[in-house]
Amino acid sequence: MRAKWNGEGAPIVTTTSVPLLRVCGEMAETVAVLETTPALGEERLVGRTRRRWVACPICDKERWVRLEQGAPRSKVCRKCCSPDTREKMSRSGKGRIVSAETRRKISQARMGHIGYMTGMHHTDEAKLKMRQARLGKHLTEETKEKLRRANLGRVVPARPPITQETRERLRQSHLGRRVSEATRAKRRVISRRLWLRPEYREKVLASLHGPLARRKTALTRIGNSVSVRTREKISASLMGHTFSDATIQKMSRTQKRLWSTPEHRDMVRKAMRLGMQVSPNKPETALQGLLDTLYPCEWEFVGDGKLVVAGKNPDFMRVGDRRQLMELFGDYWHRGENPDDRIELFTEHGYTTLVIWEKELSDVTSLVERIVEFAT
Repeated sequence: MRAKWNGEGAPIVTTTSVPLLRVCGEMAETVAVLETTPALGEERLVGRTRRRWVACPICDKERWVRLEQGAPRSKVCRKCCSPDTREKMSRSGKGRIVSAETRRKISQARMGHIGYMTGMHHTDEAKLKMRQARLGKHLTEETKEKLRRANLGRVVPARPPITQETRERLRQSHLGRRVSEATRAKRRVISRRLWLRPEYREKVLASLHGPLARRKTALTRIGNSVSVRTREKISASLMGHTFSDATIQKMSRTQKRLWSTPEHRDMVRKAMRLGMQVSPNKPETALQGLLDTLYPCEWEFVGDGKLVVAGKNPDFMRVGDRRQLMELFGDYWHRGENPDDRIELFTEHGYTTLVIWEKELSDVTSLVERIVEFAT
């Protein structure tokens, strides 16, 4: 059976019979439903509830009313109730706490109950009326807080994974959709209000930068590569995009404030070096082997970011309290640089430094003499 509810009178039934309904595991009898409007006073059993078709004495609106002890529960429809009656009905339900035992009894009593809208669908007109009735109505902050507390600790059952077909339908449904400026402004206000809560901030930061989040991000990127079409879309979307002067100033102030702390500077530099997967290259490996031969276990490779002095990362450091450093300058990457500048910089922080050029590795005899003279 397919039927529609127009929000006012009787249900509009498109078939003359209802399929068998299962109640408490047993099949109920097939109920014949006439296409015409029920007669006044006609009663019908819906699930375990008996209802009567009555008319409101004020507006003559006909509707189904549940029977209690053989009499209609209410004679006047909801729209015709006086404001005082509505206020009494509202106050009677406020603050009422239903015990767990009562909830269990209600659940058992309604087990197998079939709602009056089962098998029926709202018409477009009824949907429009319901939408207009809800427009402009917002939950109070008190109600939102109650809902938030009621949902704390609630375990949401795991949902099945989204199929590729569903993903494609979602993508197609969002194509060409633009969020209005008013909606964006509302979202900004809500996000800023939520960000003021410490527990919300901690939860968001943990979900973005926590160990579990990093692990999930790494797993999702394995074997994935951005297609040429996606790269073109990203490039086109960013083309001509510029930050406002106010945004640039905010970003500049934030970065300067963070960079003024030594902990942040060292963390950023170490992360950059680790991100580049820095390891001793061939010249550094050759020099490390020579140092291990001359001074076993005395020189350590720190070019992977382990040691940062005045924003510079030396290549080798002597273990102990000698405070000696060694830099290996590549002929290509350090061309045009003056080694004395690096030596003076490290001297200001209490280190003596030896700078070796990559081309000196070809003359081992001369290089050994320089290292021995510097280390003794």
